[in-house]
Amino acid sequence: MVRQFQALNDRAIEQVKNQGSESPTPAPSSTAHGTPEEINITPDSAPGRLPSPDQRAQVPRVIGDFLAALDGGQTAKAYDFLAEPQRKLETFNAFASRITRFNAEAGPVKERRIVKVTWTKDPAHAPAAGVYAAVDLVSRFANIDRHCGYVVLYQRDAPAPLRVMRQEDVYMSNEQARQIEATKSRQSVDELWAQVAKNCPNYGSSR
Repeated sequence: MVRQFQALNDRAIEQVKNQGSESPTPAPSSTAHGTPEEINITPDSAPGRLPSPDQRAQVPRVIGDFLAALDGGQTAKAYDFLAEPQRKLETFNAFASRITRFNAEAGPVKERRIVKVTWTKDPAHAPAAGVYAAVDLVSRFANIDRHCGYVVLYQRDAPAPLRVMRQEDVYMSNEQARQIEATKSRQSVDELWAQVAKNCPNYGSSR
């Protein structure tokens, strides 16, 4: 189990590295609460570019609807939120299989919370030109108390809607935590999770 969780840790670290050093990571219902009002802009964003009121208003609505579809097992509806570049990277069958496996492991959602939104336009290492909003999340499920991650939203041109360019989960299941504690210690659980949670830059400040 320790090896299994370490593999998860390695995967999370690699995902964050692939985002680039200047890019953000990322209730009983699936609605994402707590959208911050602060506007955060990455250093490599096009100069003088701020998100419009409409773009800012879209974020909690799109995130809430996308997460509700994910958590409700509505894989076809959730897949419709994906931007075209992301659909080329992940087929519907692969997407549906990934979401179904995660939902089976996680159990019903208990909380979804937005902890930060970071904006950028035409960043140098992005897969396509346009506006990006990286939405950092903290979540809890029936079988997962330790979860963070992010959803990257993308808009090629206004007034096109924001679409999902990327979605990642970083977590330790309660069963993993129990097995690590049984073979190691509670401190080992906390230390391992602290390592993984570093891949969610805003997780610590959200607790």
